[in-house]
Amino acid sequence: MNKRIEFFDHAIVFNIIPKGDRDLIVRFLTPTHGIVTAFAFGARNSKRRFSGCFEELSHVIYKVSSPRHGSYLYLDEGILVNRFTNIHISSQRYGIAKNCQKFLDAIIIGPKEAKKIYDLFLGLLRLLDRIESYPKNLPIFFRARITKEIGYMPEFKSCNRCGRLLMDESYIYFLPEKGKIFCKDCVSSTTSFILLEKRTFNYLLKIFTENTDKWDFLFSANLDENNLAKCLGRFVEATLKVKWYKGRFVVI
Repeated sequence: MNKRIEFFDHAIVFNIIPKGDRDLIVRFLTPTHGIVTAFAFGARNSKRRFSGCFEELSHVIYKVSSPRHGSYLYLDEGILVNRFTNIHISSQRYGIAKNCQKFLDAIIIGPKEAKKIYDLFLGLLRLLDRIESYPKNLPIFFRARITKEIGYMPEFKSCNRCGRLLMDESYIYFLPEKGKIFCKDCVSSTTSFILLEKRTFNYLLKIFTENTDKWDFLFSANLDENNLAKCLGRFVEATLKVKWYKGRFVVI
């Protein structure tokens, strides 16, 4: 028999769907329960229990419950933590954030990854909310970092063929489809390697290791953004088999 559920949790609001004249269906990401869908009964008429808590991409705290039979979840109340005003008043910032949110909605987030992925998305929202400019390929960089967090960390220490350490090399050859690097003596003309300068490779390493709210290094004038995005875009598509197509992510 299902048991009654009740918990408080931080959340980032993904989607708000009206249901009838009074209710809402809310989909949100939490650090301890992953992506959750819950009913908000009477929320469209309530100003007290849920003040400011039903705006997509907002950071809130929800109290979530279920009936005794536990067949569905509903929201008892909510507290707004951060609306991320600068994101909501900028169509470009908002579009970047929604693209990243849709990517998270398209992949499977297990309980082991939920906390880290939640923290990374919250950090990205904080970054977008405070910076004055941002790289156009920020969603691709975010997808690559999430891909790493769900278990697909590329091998970046040494050449995949000869084992030679490459951290001090001026140029490194990256094969995105395999998530491996190679030295100049081990590359093949029949394989589509991408040549990375050392400084671009260092940016790539930071994307996989630095918290997203500290991604200010991506705004450096030295960043070869297009080449880096090409690398990471191919890596994500080959690894997770998902691709952005006509406003949504599709399986390839």
